[in-house]
Amino acid sequence: MTHHLTRRRFLQISAATAAASALPLRAAEPFTLWGPPVTPTVLLAVAAEMGEARKIRPFTVKSWQSPDMLRAGLLNKSIEISIVPSYVAANLRAQGQPVLLHNIMTRGLLAVMSKAGTISDLGGLAEKNLVMPFKNDMPDIVLQILAKKHGINLENRITYTATPPEAVTFFLQKDYPNALLPEPLASA
Repeated sequence: MTHHLTRRRFLQISAATAAASALPLRAAEPFTLWGPPVTPTVLLAVAAEMGEARKIRPFTVKSWQSPDMLRAGLLNKSIEISIVPSYVAANLRAQGQPVLLHNIMTRGLLAVMSKAGTISDLGGLAEKNLVMPFKNDMPDIVLQILAKKHGINLENRITYTATPPEAVTFFLQKDYPNALLPEPLASA
């Protein structure tokens, strides 16, 4: 098996090596990791308090409360490192911002909850009311695209909240039979 080193791969390795060589210089400086109020951020918080990584370089974890807060923080540099929706990273990069994307999580972060039993497919939401966070943002954009693709009209069926915890409150205390919620709120 022959491996050829392309120019692109060489530049990637060189950039990573240069960045890694600066790490010992900043190893003692604490930093803040940001994330949405969902499971991956909770895991970061646990790692910050109990994980081995904190011995290498101490860090704290904070949660941004809305995609607007995230975008503003990234643009004004008050948020330097964050878990972000992939489309936010793509949009910022398209605007010329120096964004580095290290990982994309694709499964298990959202769940449709129903007071009337299991919803096994998107058709189960047809003609039903739904509460969810973040109008015109993730996950609303994806839900609207999928609903349109499957011929499901969700117009006037969705009530939007500013944050995921607010969506949980509406789902539990008001007359909303369904909610689209991120983890860990969906499991709680």
